[in-house]
Amino acid sequence: DKLVANKKDEIASKSRQLEINKSRQLEVNKREQELKELTQELKELEEELKELDKKFEAGILTENRYDKLVANKKDEIASKSRQLEINKSRQLEVNKREQELKELTQELKELEEELKELDKKFEAGILTENRYDK
Repeated sequence: DKLVANKKDEIASKSRQLEINKSRQLEVNKREQELKELTQELKELEEELKELDKKFEAGILTENRYDKLVANKKDEIASKSRQLEINKSRQLEVNKREQELKELTQELKELEEELKELDKKFEAGILTENRYDK
């Protein structure tokens, strides 16, 4: 029982870690979505900046008004760019966690297979009850 109990404890431990990593994965998915949204917002701000250029060239905006609007858009772009860089660095951590999740899942499968093998050996009489318990 000890051998089996040890394997079961190991499986329980890996399963808990897997659950923790799954909850982290939800956070990862949220951050990936934020990254996509920030990228889209940046593209939209750059388009708005181009529109301001067109309006200024067409004489729709005065130079003073144009300068103020452009300065505001550039500030928004700088802010979104900083946030995007922060999110990209977080994404590197996310990739690391995804790899850990895959590795834990594989380890768990391997442990479960080992446990099945022990059960088979015990049932076949290859392992004594004393050895099976260790």
